[in-house]
Amino acid sequence: MIKNTKLNISDVCLGARDMLPMALAAAKYGAAFGLLASQSGFSLAQSVGMSALVFGGTAQLIALDQLTAGAGVAAAVLAGIALNMRLLLITASMRNALDSRPWWQITVGVYFATDASVALMQTAKNRGRIATYWYLFGGGTTMFCVWIAATTAGALLSQGFQDPAKLGLDFAIVAAFVALLP
Repeated sequence: MIKNTKLNISDVCLGARDMLPMALAAAKYGAAFGLLASQSGFSLAQSVGMSALVFGGTAQLIALDQLTAGAGVAAAVLAGIALNMRLLLITASMRNALDSRPWWQITVGVYFATDASVALMQTAKNRGRIATYWYLFGGGTTMFCVWIAATTAGALLSQGFQDPAKLGLDFAIVAAFVALLP
């Protein structure tokens, strides 16, 4: 049985509002990715395209590292997939929001499956709200838009930084990644 797929603007706005603080916090990583990708020889279109296609900060940084080290596309994709295996558990935790949805809504919901979206769904539950698909969609759209804007800003700003290592930006990304490990 397919659930009502009618857009619920109220839930979209609530999801966007609740995600905004997390999205703004993630923006620094998006900007750093854009900067590093640009400094590694990616064009603006390639940097933003990778952010839009992959939409996974850590996987993007690992793939960028693999690509710039000459490991090849297959190694970069494999490293990104291995790193993001946790997304299987994340999407499982979203089952109630995705259950009985049309295939295209499930696809969009899974695409928006991030660590932040799990936190968003948990926030809704802690507030006694039902974490609906449209709540997830509002939060995911907000995170995606902020991520793309931050990547774009980082790539554009990189034109002013000829050597990110002089500012410690190369090490800052590695340190941030290590801090995220369990």
